[in-house]
Formats: sequence, structure tokens, C-alpha cells
Amino acid sequence: LAPGDAYTRLRAGFLDLLFERWFATVVATKYVGGAYTSRDHRGDPNARPAFSDVPAARQREALAFITHAGLGEEAYRFPPALLNRLAPERWFHWGANPFTEPRIDFPLHDWAVAFQGTLLDLLFDAGVLSRLRDAELRAERGTPVVTIPELFARLTGAAWSEVGYGGELGAGGVARRARNVTSVRRDLQREHLGLLVRMVVNPPPGLPEDARTVARATLTALARDLDAALAMRPQLDAYTSAHLTDSRERIRQALDARIVQSAGTVR
Repeated sequence: LAPGDAYTRLRAGFLDLLFERWFATVVATKYVGGAYTSRDHRGDPNARPAFSDVPAARQREALAFITHAGLGEEAYRFPPALLNRLAPERWFHWGANPFTEPRIDFPLHDWAVAFQGTLLDLLFDAGVLSRLRDAELRAERGTPVVTIPELFARLTGAAWSEVGYGGELGAGGVARRARNVTSVRRDLQREHLGLLVRMVVNPPPGLPEDARTVARATLTALARDLDAALAMRPQLDAYTSAHLTDSRERIRQALDARIVQSAGTVR
């Protein structure tokens, strides 16, 4: 800002950039389980097949970008000096109404959980998971593919990196010790856990059965990591200890849940 500029301009610019970064990650989700389409006919010069799956390397590149820029530990960590200068608009006229917002300070938690929850919803969508499974059948022998277990492992590792999900190793090949989890990350982990629990307890329509079983296996593995993290309870802050304990209990209840099924349900 130039001398004399209002901090409302800083807030507007910050929000614009926050949205643009999120939109870039949303576009990247289209590559995961995606396919290129063609309307070429047989006999056309250089005729292409009707469907050609996005190469696995490109899908993994998109996943790496999403997990870093959208779901990473640093994705929503900003200097306090910046957050304390995100002043709201004070004018009340035909183009602005300050009374539409419930609070005047910038609600970073609300924006973060909305943006990150959207990414998880898009990647765990039943249609995306179905296309990933079908792509394995369309791939020629020896062609690399991105599988449902790989997608679950990548997203769970990004969301739960503080507890070392999947045996994450640090320097020297030593297993990482559990770290305190910040408030924004706790919100992300709750969103992620809620989606996995739903797949196991109340699968959405169209969800492949393979996705449900992988979700259950992911919860089982995550429970082990949470048990190991909670063994370090004296080294964790009160927020983290309570959050991990609650998450572990939610997993236990989900894995022990009794699912009521009708006689015609094939599950």
C-alpha cells in the first residue's frame, strides 16, 4: 500500500489472490481421473480414440500441486502483521454494505475450511473414483495408472502429515515424531475424516465398493498413527491432544458401526 491508502485495499487484494490460488487448485482436480475426448471417425487422418486417459505422470503432478498449494501445512499460514491489517470496507452505499458480514475481522478459518473442503469433495467424488477404477481397465499392459489406494494415500498423507501418516520419514530415515496441529489444519483433518467415515458408514450413491474398502483400510492405518501420536501426549498442546483423541474415537465408532441394509442392497 502507498502512504495514505486504506487497509481495505489490502483486504480486497488478499482475498482476490486467495481465491485465485484456490481456483487454480480446483482446475487441477480435473486432471485426476480425467480423460481427453475426441469425436474423430474411423478413417479420419490421424484419428484419435474417443477417450484417452490423462497420463499418470500428469495426474501425479496435479496431485502434488493440490496437496502443496491447497492442502499443505503452509497453505493458510500468513504473518500475523498481515492478518491484523485486513480491514473491512466501511462505506455504506449502492455498491457496498458493511452490515452483510457477521464480523469485521477477516475470518480466515471460514475461508480455509470452505476452500479445502471443496478440494476434498471434488477428489473423493464417487464419479472421480469410478473413473479411476475404469481407467485401470482401459490402460494397456505396462502403462502406469493412478489408483484409488494411491489417491487416498496421497490425500491422507497431506492432511495428516503432523502425525506421520503412512510412516513418513524425516532426516536420516528416522520416523517423524508427532507435531502440534494448528487450528486451520485441525479443521482440514476433520473434513477429511468426515468424508472417509461417510464412505464407510453411509456410502454415497455411486461410490465404488473398492473405494469403501480402501476408505476403511485408510481409517485403520490412520488409527494406528493416532495411537502412536497420542503416546506422546505430554509433548502435545491441549488443542492437539484433544483433537487427536476425538479423531481416534470417531474412527473407532465408524469401524464398529452397524450398517442397516435392506434385503436388496448389495454391499
